[in-house]
Amino acid sequence: MVLPLPKEGNKKRYDMKVMIPINKNETGKECVANGFHNARMVCVYDYSSSASECMASNRIYVNSGNLIDQIKEMGIEAVISSYLPPMTLRIFEQGGITVFRARGKDVEENIDFLKNAQLEYFSTEESREMWNCESGCSSCNSKSCA
Repeated sequence: MVLPLPKEGNKKRYDMKVMIPINKNETGKECVANGFHNARMVCVYDYSSSASECMASNRIYVNSGNLIDQIKEMGIEAVISSYLPPMTLRIFEQGGITVFRARGKDVEENIDFLKNAQLEYFSTEESREMWNCESGCSSCNSKSCA
């Protein structure tokens, strides 16, 4: 499902912050990492100022038990990721964080895709397929979702 275009007067769409797991590629440019578990840095894009800030992921993940609270305290309402374990996706969704699937590795392009409503929501089915999950989370091997 593709994100619907923001409606005129829908201020929330323009005030949110979006977090993206990143790594640097060979040229030193930031690229979308293969999920948060592989990222040492995150990029936080702020719609209201059109600014991006890159920071070490440990600034966000100070206490894993309160991850969603920490993300929300920073004003982050959505994440963009190319790869996400089903358990992580579930935690984000239950915490009210919208999750979008990245299109390619370019961070700036993905921000533009989001602005132009060209990113799809990351689905549970898609995540389970990526991680070769064959049944529900109750039978999940924690090693495969780490």
